[in-house]
Amino acid sequence: MKKLFTIITSILLTSFAFSQGDICSNATDLGALPDPDDCPSGAGTTFTYNGTTVGANAENPYSSLACMDAPAADVWVSFVASGNDMDLEFTSGLNGANIGIYSGTDCNNLTGIFCENSNNGDISATLSPLNPGQTYYMQISGEDELDESNFTLELTNFDNCDLCVLNSNLTASPAPANGYYLPGQTVEFCLEITDYEQVSANWIHGVIPSFGSSWDTGSLTPISSPNAAGGYDWIWTNGSEGLGWYVDDGDGDVSNNFGDSDVDGTGSWTFCWEITVSSSCTPNGDLSSSVNTTADGETGSWTSTACTGDPDMPFQAAMICCDVPDVSFVDESCPGAADGSISAIGQGGTAPYDYVFENSSGTVIYSENNVSDGVASTATGLAADTYTVIVTDDTGCEQLVDVTISSPPCPTPTFDPEPVDETVECVSDVPAMTDLTWNDDCAGTGTVTGSDVSDNGTCPETITRTWTYTNPCGNSVSVTQIITINDDIDPAGTAPADVAVQCIGDVPAEDINDVTGVSDNCTANPIVTHVGDVSDNGTCPEIITRTYRIEDDCN
Repeated sequence: MKKLFTIITSILLTSFAFSQGDICSNATDLGALPDPDDCPSGAGTTFTYNGTTVGANAENPYSSLACMDAPAADVWVSFVASGNDMDLEFTSGLNGANIGIYSGTDCNNLTGIFCENSNNGDISATLSPLNPGQTYYMQISGEDELDESNFTLELTNFDNCDLCVLNSNLTASPAPANGYYLPGQTVEFCLEITDYEQVSANWIHGVIPSFGSSWDTGSLTPISSPNAAGGYDWIWTNGSEGLGWYVDDGDGDVSNNFGDSDVDGTGSWTFCWEITVSSSCTPNGDLSSSVNTTADGETGSWTSTACTGDPDMPFQAAMICCDVPDVSFVDESCPGAADGSISAIGQGGTAPYDYVFENSSGTVIYSENNVSDGVASTATGLAADTYTVIVTDDTGCEQLVDVTISSPPCPTPTFDPEPVDETVECVSDVPAMTDLTWNDDCAGTGTVTGSDVSDNGTCPETITRTWTYTNPCGNSVSVTQIITINDDIDPAGTAPADVAVQCIGDVPAEDINDVTGVSDNCTANPIVTHVGDVSDNGTCPEIITRTYRIEDDCN
């Protein structure tokens, strides 16, 4: 009888990723596996994939099947099954290998169907049954966040040509939390058969669950079954294979009749029952289960035996004496602020609770003992890091939760208001240096003094005034103001009064001091020069025009 190690659990995913399928939603798609040969051979062709976990990250919160080491650097691949059985060969340089395989419509709706680990980097296993055409997701990891390696994955999908139950799904509600149930928890199991082949006219006759030692088998109760054909009924009774669903013709003796002929080909036939976890807690107690299906050639009155090679539908979980704590957290408000916090409340165990908070280096940064039931323990003043919260109840039941405190992106500071460019006439008109006010979402507000750089030009001269502020996490803001100095106003002065003389010898000599009222808006002492005298070359009269120039610093 083939055995399949199965765990049903919910998968919570976050968005950290590296290029090779670091999270389920980014799984590397291997496509459809090669089709097996037709029966009676059913042999498969090996598909080989070479991958790596080097550079992978452990998601936070980290989710995996119960047998897997956690948290660990993991990658994901997906494939489409082509046969009902599959051989898996995994080789790597990992210190310890972990593989979990899930079915589901997408990464937000996954059910674990296979889990295996090893104390070396290799795993060899056979998975049965698989549903041809269905997409499966595979999580691959080492033993911790530092255990990374290249690996080779070989998948050989083949058909077991002797099966009667070709497609089926076993579900548990609620699913175990990371592979665990609490004492006293009631679980409903349902086996849905969706494809059945009546090999040698064998009709399905029995659906019989069995349970590990930590289930309260006295609480086992039938829920529902399909209607049987031919006036037969599915009844809950203690048959030759144990307590379960059997086909009966009405006399209560399930061994003297055939099975249910309606279960044939594709369809949906669902059998449900519920059972409660023992109220007495045994740490890691066995909460496994398996479901055996029998044909009427095995447990009924049909004389042709078949279907004996159908695999049991297994389920595995374990008991834990306290539930995963209720954890909430607050990220850093700003990079480097170290003002994050984590709050944890122990639940499902025996109060009081002890709490230990460790950083990623394993250093205890806060602890609190004997905390009453329902009261939170809170670590404050936390920098960005991954922390482990260890909660222990009064019986010694311990739960660990990893929580990552993150920092927001470094903000970009601003100046408000920003200065506007200016044009002035004189150097003396250049506005005095002022401190600008910067604003930053994390550092608050403050002022900074600018600096001037001149192009050393004249008329115009350009001064570039720059203010720069850099916040504590390294982001900067700079603004500039262009100040243009350009004197375009002419200097002023009064020319000497016109004079008339009788003789050429009476013409007064040029004298710059004759120019009065010399002034300029920018230049303190404009320069007066005699440009020259120009005669009209007339005689009696001759007119001489004498010209003076007044120049400021802009000429």
